[in-house]
Amino acid sequence: MRHGLKLAALLHFLFLIANIGGATTTCVFKTTANTMTLAKDCTTDSTIQVPAGFTLNGAKHLITVIDPLGGNFVGPVVTNQVLNSTINVQNLIIDMPNLSTGNCAFIQGIALNEASGTISGNTILHVTQSGYCPETGTGILVGEAFDAPPQTVTISNNSVLQASGQALSLSGPITATVTGNEFSINNLGSQAVVFGAFHGSFSGNTIETDPDGQFGQEAFVIFNNMSQVKIASNTINLIGGNASYGIELFIAAQPVVVSGNRVFNHGNGANGVGIYNGSSANTITKNEIRCYQTPIAGPGGKGNVTLPCPF
Repeated sequence: MRHGLKLAALLHFLFLIANIGGATTTCVFKTTANTMTLAKDCTTDSTIQVPAGFTLNGAKHLITVIDPLGGNFVGPVVTNQVLNSTINVQNLIIDMPNLSTGNCAFIQGIALNEASGTISGNTILHVTQSGYCPETGTGILVGEAFDAPPQTVTISNNSVLQASGQALSLSGPITATVTGNEFSINNLGSQAVVFGAFHGSFSGNTIETDPDGQFGQEAFVIFNNMSQVKIASNTINLIGGNASYGIELFIAAQPVVVSGNRVFNHGNGANGVGIYNGSSANTITKNEIRCYQTPIAGPGGKGNVTLPCPF
């Protein structure tokens, strides 16, 4: 959606989404070439779509998400406009602190729907609704059908905090490089990170589950990988999270390397499983595990250390 178009020596136009189709949005984007830059803090009650080949640069401005008049916000705050396209989303702050419960609609911060691209340097806060709506808010969602064209994504240096569903969810024929991010969920979420991408890696990230979360919270779950995936040098529940499973290798289709991770738990006494390993083909090595009743379930690998508990 565009309002106000200017052509100059450089392609320059203004995206203004305001009162179109019942939507009320104050977000203004100044665009040069294929980069649309958010001009200032704004509010929106509808999804912002990024055209194919474009970069949305938030310039560290805040988008506050609100419910539309007489309704509820539904879907992603930012997503790709065209399937099988490439977009980039960077340096954006998204907050949705006051959404009503409504019908517990599924909401997302940034979503790539059958698209490639990068999601980097963003902060996504309070992906939740005010009432009891468990597992409805996903911070970053990258997904496509299993028979869709392959996509490639890089997710780096983002902070996704207090999601009521997954902080990160990947699924389908995707090659995903996930590095340097901070992910957390509130007490309504069941899984902080779901890695269902066919290929990729997950390294140098921090995950926090909720110390008072629902029974069975899991920090990291992987499944459906079609090539070796490396899960390396991540920190899980360093501050105060309580997860029944720290890292769960659930129906991993190909070998997984789990190396150099710190997998901690802050529950009432040792409980749960630090690393669940369902196959001897996986490599579990040089991890530090703390305050889990079962540090490693299944083949244990070598060089892993169980630290004293309590802290």
